[in-house]
Amino acid sequence: MTTDRVRDIFLAAMDLAGAARDRFLVEACGGDEALRARVDRLLAIDAAEDTARTESVSSQDSTKSVGDGSGGDAPIPAPGGGLPMGFRIGDSVDGFKILEVIGEGGMGVVYLAEQQVPVRRRIALKVIKPGMDSKAVLARFEAERQALALMDHPGIARVLQASTTEVGLTYFVMEYVKGDSITTAADRLRLDTRQRLELMIMVCEAVQHAHMKGVIHRDLKPSNILVTTGATDELVVKIIDFGVAKAMSQPLTDMTLHTQVGHFIGTPAYMSPEQAELTSSDIDTRTDVYSLGVVLYELLTGQLPFDPSDLREAGLEEMRRRIREDDPPKPSTRLTRLDDETATRISKARKTRLDQLQRSLAIELDWIPLRALRKQRGDRYASPTDLGRDLRRYLEGEPLEAGPESAGYRLRKFVAKRRTPIAVGGGIAVILSLATVVSGWLAVEAGRARDDESVARATAEEERQSADVARALAEVKMSEALAAKTRTEEFVTVSSVSKALNAAREGDLSTVRTELAIVEELGRGDRFDAGLARAMVDKSKASLSGHESNVISFAFNSDGTTLASDWGDETVRLWDVSTGKPIGEPIRVPVDQPFPPRFVFSGRNGSMLASGVRDGTLLLWDVSTGQSIGEPLHGDSESISGIAISSDGLRLASGGYDGTIRLWDISTGKPIGDPLGEKAIAERWRGHDIVISELAFSPDDSILATGGADSTIHLWDVSTGRPIGEPLRGHAQTLWVSGVSSIEFSPDGSTLAS
Repeated sequence: MTTDRVRDIFLAAMDLAGAARDRFLVEACGGDEALRARVDRLLAIDAAEDTARTESVSSQDSTKSVGDGSGGDAPIPAPGGGLPMGFRIGDSVDGFKILEVIGEGGMGVVYLAEQQVPVRRRIALKVIKPGMDSKAVLARFEAERQALALMDHPGIARVLQASTTEVGLTYFVMEYVKGDSITTAADRLRLDTRQRLELMIMVCEAVQHAHMKGVIHRDLKPSNILVTTGATDELVVKIIDFGVAKAMSQPLTDMTLHTQVGHFIGTPAYMSPEQAELTSSDIDTRTDVYSLGVVLYELLTGQLPFDPSDLREAGLEEMRRRIREDDPPKPSTRLTRLDDETATRISKARKTRLDQLQRSLAIELDWIPLRALRKQRGDRYASPTDLGRDLRRYLEGEPLEAGPESAGYRLRKFVAKRRTPIAVGGGIAVILSLATVVSGWLAVEAGRARDDESVARATAEEERQSADVARALAEVKMSEALAAKTRTEEFVTVSSVSKALNAAREGDLSTVRTELAIVEELGRGDRFDAGLARAMVDKSKASLSGHESNVISFAFNSDGTTLASDWGDETVRLWDVSTGKPIGEPIRVPVDQPFPPRFVFSGRNGSMLASGVRDGTLLLWDVSTGQSIGEPLHGDSESISGIAISSDGLRLASGGYDGTIRLWDISTGKPIGDPLGEKAIAERWRGHDIVISELAFSPDDSILATGGADSTIHLWDVSTGRPIGEPLRGHAQTLWVSGVSSIEFSPDGSTLAS
């Protein structure tokens, strides 16, 4: 009769009742009375546990950690003093007197007990539920007992012994710790991010101590990391169950999922990819590093990297695949997916607004848990010490090991932390340099005083001329610096105002305010176009009406005095921005295609308006009269996706949804040369092959820049129609944004912003 057979029959019988159970036991035991007696004993214990749980007070917290010190009442025993696992208050288990239940999970029940001999003390007695192979559990525990005995760290609760009860239930005797799980304690005490990281550093130090003694925990999770108070009321951590997890470890199979639901469902969220392998026994210290990364992730965000309910519903194989293959979202990103109630709870527990917490994580802190959660062990932190050091680096403003290797990032961190010493040191260096110069000058002057008067006058004149030259050079450099600063500020201002206007057209008020704040910070908020963008946000300041349908698109001339609008009713109106009144009669535009029209003013004086109609036709109007100019321009694109007019008003560039780019001579209404792009250029000069989203002429009209939905920018020589260099790349394509949405040259044409 083997323990495995007893366990298998017991587990199968648990799902049956009444006559069906009796018939099954008769057939399964086959007349073996000893086997039947052991199975009946386990079934009786399980029935007593169910009765005790049913009759206990409904408000009891049956999932508290060892020594939960949250202040709640302990579970009230059932009538007659019954407790889970068939024990009663006052029962003795190998000399340990049971006082009360302090925790219960899927694998077993933890009792507060009192040891009588050889010393009188309170301990935590963890009794494993029926179904575990007691001999195998004890054998694995004994194999690690010597290493456990060597551990002596204030952050680790000791496991004192392990044995079996008279009815064959495995139990562990552990140091009693009165405290909350690390996540519960942090939320209850409303610890901020810095205080939470200090706790995690203490956890890393304790786990590192165990690793140095050759002990891997294998089941690190908040309920195994308790927080209590020290002698001076400071917070300290205690890690429990070192050695227990390995002793009770079993292969991850459908049977363990079925028979140990309470234990298993709580564990996969903290389980490393190598632990999720069915046959893998290659577990090392970096498994604990992964679990620490999950605990850190939860401590910072209040959320797990993978939703436990999603893992539970996925089934065993899909659960294992996600743990092994799917990368978790960034902690800062995880915070954007919360409902209002959860977001409020997390913010309150951390004494900060959710957006502030999200920004603090996104700046650098995201990198640390994600480094610990790498799927490949070699990509994680090598040890808990390395993880703790990176947390300490973050708190002290040092560059992170998990951060990028760029010299710029590390230099910024160095300067940010040592800003005052660097400033003081720089000042001292300047003073010493000046002192050296002055001393030398005094020595030279003393020598020259002994020379004759003519030499002194010549020297004085030479010094005066040198000073004049130096002063002139300094003034030139200062003038150049101021001019460069002015050019930069002007470029940034123009770019921000352009972005604000575009965002206002699209209803993106957040972007409008952000860009206008940049303009205000540069002291250029009194610009007309900035005020216009501001007025577009506040409808009480600017409102134009006169169309019969909703607005589709609009454009301003270069000085912002005239606005062209298309309301989807086959009309384009011109408006005097200063008065809000229309200019002339509505311009009729035939629209019978699926795309909205695009239109733009001529560059310098804004006297001409060009519109790209949905069927690929280009139309020109005189702004002052609202009358069309010449005949429509017909290209070979099915629809116009973008247009631009040169600053001299002589040429027009158009882009189509099929990737075609054409140059037009406005005076003749004829195209200039062949279309630009891959249809007309050698294969090695490839143009856009999808939608042209934006076009812009350089200030001197010599270069045309085009941006496409392929996230590239091409530069073209207007005079030859040939591409200039390779395409510019750098914009990423995402699920929400695809392609280049805006292009603008700086006033001197030396810089292109996109």
